[in-house]
Amino acid sequence: MIKFIKKNIVLIIVCAVFIFFGAMSILKFLSETNKTNASWVNYYQTRCIEQNSQDFCNKGLEEYLSRPKRDTMSTLDYMNIYDSALQALSPLLIFTITSVYFSKYLKSGYLKNMVSRLGYKETIMRLYLKSLRYSLILPIYMIMKFIASYIISGHFDYTVGLNVYMFVGFSVEYAKHWIIFMLVYILNFWLHSIFWINLSIWNLKHNKHLVVSILISFVEFFMLEVILELMGTNFFMNSEFKYYLSLFYIWNFVNGHVTLVGGTIVSMILVMITSLMVYLAYKDKEKVLEGVSK
Repeated sequence: MIKFIKKNIVLIIVCAVFIFFGAMSILKFLSETNKTNASWVNYYQTRCIEQNSQDFCNKGLEEYLSRPKRDTMSTLDYMNIYDSALQALSPLLIFTITSVYFSKYLKSGYLKNMVSRLGYKETIMRLYLKSLRYSLILPIYMIMKFIASYIISGHFDYTVGLNVYMFVGFSVEYAKHWIIFMLVYILNFWLHSIFWINLSIWNLKHNKHLVVSILISFVEFFMLEVILELMGTNFFMNSEFKYYLSLFYIWNFVNGHVTLVGGTIVSMILVMITSLMVYLAYKDKEKVLEGVSK
């Protein structure tokens, strides 16, 4: 058990961070819901009576307390709002776990030993495919949040959000077809995780220092986000295309402004570009082996 923990300590820490922020978003949602309920109960029991009849206020309180809970999709969307810190940290967490794993095998002894047994191409491909395991962390996290949202809500009736709470999570269309939306939603988290993994592996080829490589990946990610946001603001201000020029659209699909097909295409483009970067960085066996020997 101790050996397992030592071997997977970084993975355990990363998963613990996700669990912590997930739990905090749930507690924050429940806390804000309770505060809102308490505020309305207090209104009907005090100020309402000062301005209206007792029967009127009692009926209003009864109707308020009998309201159904928010639908599952709205609950999930609210939790994402309370999870904004993790949205910024998620790339860093994936950069970290990927870099720690991949850099361990880029050391001269490890890599040369594996190449001598398996061949260079198979070695690099095997290391890369094993690194892709970490692309499942964020999708699993979001599935867990979705399940928690359903446990809290208990239903998928988006009309409750539309008619009672005046808020529908993600958009009416997505909440109406929540099964299709959730499948594509989780798919996009997986694709973006691969994009982050590719970026970290690419940087490891050019930066031997582990911490520096992780930080450079994180800085590059946010620099790209800033550049895309500026492009959207300056060149596509009056176009829906501007919503696609953000690396954070995956969290709520900008309430329906980003389509499922369009968002997935953007995610796939990010994966293809960074996959090509990784291929070009590691295709030359001599340069890679020479680099790890220095």
